Amino acid sequence: MERGRGDRHQFRFIVAPEDATEMTDLRGFTRDLMRQMELDLATRLDWIAVDHHDTGHPHTHVIVRADHV
Repeated sequence: MERGRGDRHQFRFIVAPEDATEMTDLRGFTRDLMRQMELDLATRLDWIAVDHHDTGHPHTHVIVRADHV
């Protein structure tokens, strides 16, 4: 919360692989995805994510601080 105070924008998206119900490590998948995004953008991202397994479709909500992009 403190790091994001005063941010003008945030990027929010959902990671929902089609085979998420068969995945054993959705959290690791999301971390790998974010690492790849950092490589692609050639910058370090400040992000946080929350996994949801309480529906029939496991998914992850990701928030990226825009001031660092």
